[in-house]
Amino acid sequence: MRNIILSLAVLGLTACAAKTPPPSPPPTVTVATPLSMDVVDWDDFLGQFVAVDSVDIRPRVSGYLQQVAFKDGDMVRASQLLFVIDPRPYQAVLDQAKGQQAHAEAALVNARAEAARGQVLLAAHAISQQANDLLVATSRTAAADVVSAKAWPPPPSI
Repeated sequence: MRNIILSLAVLGLTACAAKTPPPSPPPTVTVATPLSMDVVDWDDFLGQFVAVDSVDIRPRVSGYLQQVAFKDGDMVRASQLLFVIDPRPYQAVLDQAKGQQAHAEAALVNARAEAARGQVLLAAHAISQQANDLLVATSRTAAADVVSAKAWPPPPSI
């Protein structure tokens, strides 16, 4: 019986052994001839340019521009002319200030003459001290008006 068990065990082991599959046919391969050419390497990038130095131009006076003396992107130097502003409103203010100065100077001449006459009349007791003081005060006020009229007028707001 021992022989039977041993033969059955050998038979079982040989039945479980892996069987080798039949050899498969070789694979199909496509063959192509390679292209020979120069390749230019390039890349696309999205970006944004920002100036290293930039300047904001703000006017110190108002007015209408007559001329722009530069183009966007131009290099500019210190003290270079950039804009020409319409000078007519400024000329009108200057002319008005000159007129006010002339008026104040004429009033000063008249007030000084009146004050000198007042001194003579006061000495002759023809006017009161109060009237003479008023003539002197008017002369001083006219002198202050001349100083004020000689000051540069502020720029007009347009």
